[in-house]
Amino acid sequence: MLPPEKVVEPGKPALKEIQDHFGSGIITAEGKLDRNKIREIIATDAKERKWLESVLHPKKGEQITKEISESTSVYTLFVAPLLLETNSQEMCSRVVVVDVPKDVQIQRTAKRDKVSSNQVEQMVAAQMKREKRLEKADDSY
Repeated sequence: MLPPEKVVEPGKPALKEIQDHFGSGIITAEGKLDRNKIREIIATDAKERKWLESVLHPKKGEQITKEISESTSVYTLFVAPLLLETNSQEMCSRVVVVDVPKDVQIQRTAKRDKVSSNQVEQMVAAQMKREKRLEKADDSY
């Protein structure tokens, strides 16, 4: 499956909509979405996070639905960090949660996204609580 980030590639309607809302400062010199700048904004402003989600989640959902329907494989693996938060689990026959301790999650995310631990903690705080996520999973590891 294509990564959901495809919906914000240069030339895509979602990127223009996001740029119109947040301004050109969130676009890199290459014309791409500056994920770190957006992350900084939505980590501290729940209203802006909800606005961004209202733009991106339907578009990502359309992309995912299209790719699943076009898949010729017996199994399709759908990797989505916010699967349960967006109620997208309805597209899945099974939900597997890969769980790690919070400190490991923070360390890995900070390294992967090149952001501070504080920013990651804000991101985690906006997500579904660990216990509830595990409760909703069919399997967890």
